[in-house]
Formats: sequence, C-alpha cells, structure tokens
Amino acid sequence: GTPCDVDGNYLPPKTPPPPLPQPVNPQDAQPWHPFTSQGHFELADFLFCREQMSGGNINDLMHIWAALDEKGKPPFNSHSHLYQTIDDISQENSWDCLEMHHVEANNPNAAPWKQSTYQICLHDAGKLVEQQLSNPGLKEFIDYSPQLVFGENHQRAWSNFMTGNWAWNQCNELAKKEENHGAMFVPIILGSDKTVVSVATGNNEYWPLYITTGNVHNSAHCGHGQAVSLLGFLSVPKSRWQFKFYTFRWFQTIGDKPCQNTGMWMVKPSFDDNGDCVVSVITLDNILRPAHLIGIYGPEPLPRNFTHTDSLTAFSAFYVNRFSGYHAYQLCF
Repeated sequence: GTPCDVDGNYLPPKTPPPPLPQPVNPQDAQPWHPFTSQGHFELADFLFCREQMSGGNINDLMHIWAALDEKGKPPFNSHSHLYQTIDDISQENSWDCLEMHHVEANNPNAAPWKQSTYQICLHDAGKLVEQQLSNPGLKEFIDYSPQLVFGENHQRAWSNFMTGNWAWNQCNELAKKEENHGAMFVPIILGSDKTVVSVATGNNEYWPLYITTGNVHNSAHCGHGQAVSLLGFLSVPKSRWQFKFYTFRWFQTIGDKPCQNTGMWMVKPSFDDNGDCVVSVITLDNILRPAHLIGIYGPEPLPRNFTHTDSLTAFSAFYVNRFSGYHAYQLCF
C-alpha cells in the first residue's frame, strides 16, 4: 500500500499525514441525534411510521402531554416540530431498508415462516470500511501488506489475518497486473452473532451482520476501537403462539476445582437410578448462554471418520471451554 492523497495520487516518501478532522459538534455526537433521547425517537417512530397519526391529532396529543407534565413541556411542540426533527436525521448515518420473502411465499401450503415478509436494514459497506481505515486510533494495529512472520527457530508464526498464506497468495496473484501496483489489499470479513441482541428485544429477533477488515490486528478486533462495525440486521418477528423447544442434557462437575493442567472445569453427564441420561425439554427463552464443551481425550487417536456430532456419546467427560464460552463459564463457575 503506497501512501497517496484522497484523489489517489502517490505522495513523496516521508510525507506527513494530513491533519485530523476537527471534533464533531458535541450535539451531533449524541447517539439519538437529532432526537433528545431514545424515548423521543421511539415516540416519533410510533406516531409517524406505525400509527401514521394526523398532524391535528399529534397537536392534540402534545397539548394533553403538556398538561400532564409538571413542567408543561411535551416531547415535541407540535406536529411541525416532529416532522422537522425527522427531516434533520443525517443522511450519512441513515439505513437502507428493504423487504424480502421466500420464493414460496405465495404457496398456501408452505410453512408459516416462508409466507412471512422480513425486513433487512443495511449501512453503506464502503463508508464503514473507509471509517475503519481512517481511524487514527488503529494506526498501530494495522497491516498495509501481507507478512511472513518467523520465530526465533525459523518456524512459521501465524497471528493476525495478514500473516496467513491466503492473504500472501492473493497479493501475489493481484501483483501480476501492473494496474494493481501500489494498491492496498483490503480483505473484507463478515460475521453474524444473534446472541448479542437476543435479550429484551420484545416481539422481534435481530440477526446482526458485522463488517471488519483483515488488515486490523486481532487485538483491535477484540477491543472497543471501532474496528468492527454493524453493517446490517435482519428483523424476524416472533410468532405469538409458536414456541421452540430444545432437549437439554444435564451435566455435573467432576471434583471441586478446575483441572490443574488446563485451568478449566470438568463435567460429566448426569444419570438417573436406571442408568439413563438425565434430560429435560425446555423452551428457547430459558437458555441464557451456550456452553462449549471439549471432550477429554485419552491416549488413543480418534477415528478418521469421527465428527463433532459424535462427541456427546463418544466422550465420558468434558472440559468447559473458558475461552470461546467465556460468559457462560463466568456465570457457572
């Protein structure tokens, strides 16, 4: 990645970076700007989008609200104030929303979820990546080109994304075209994790989609340095009368302290007096956190056709992973 200006013109060596932009107006930095608070935003959404209340009724509602308020101040002075606040929403931070449905949506015999319409909201991916790469807080945690890293004994070391073979091979392939010389290779990484917003979301499940770049170091991804951005989310309405049930298998701890070698607690399946596994059928809402189990291996190698689905029956004891399931581990132990 050869340094260049905003127009793509290459800069002389050792050219200092341009000055950082001036801090934004503190008012603009408010998370619900131009609304005063989350409550103001939700009220505007309720009146304007969901109820589509007329301007006259909005005025009457604000008048009643002012009479009930000790200070005599309603959330909005009038319907004009409400409309102007909505118009002041910054287009740079706006979302593009679209509706999608299954190809069998018009089939009356299709499953209910196939007949539903879903809303997906997206940010501009290019702007999000640009914001990440221009973040001065990440200047010490970014690679502008792939690297081959070796240890003291000349062994290959892998750590960040740009130290892997894939990034190196991709740049070698791109370098065959002269038009790519001097360009910066920016791999895009996408990820989704429903558990982040699955708590207290009312009658909707949200499936967020995150975006980051492979140039940023792993330590910055794990921190709160704006190296990962929310790209979009899929809103899935929950059915009022349908419930998801899961078969839950009970485990009990082995000993009264973690394993001395791994530092992880060990568990084994619980059995009743008849020698059967103790299981329960519970709804999804009763599951707080998933736990990740690692089978405790013996000296014998596993068969080549062994798969992860065989783990619960193949092993008699497990480690509770305190790394990938950190939150569940802290809650239990």
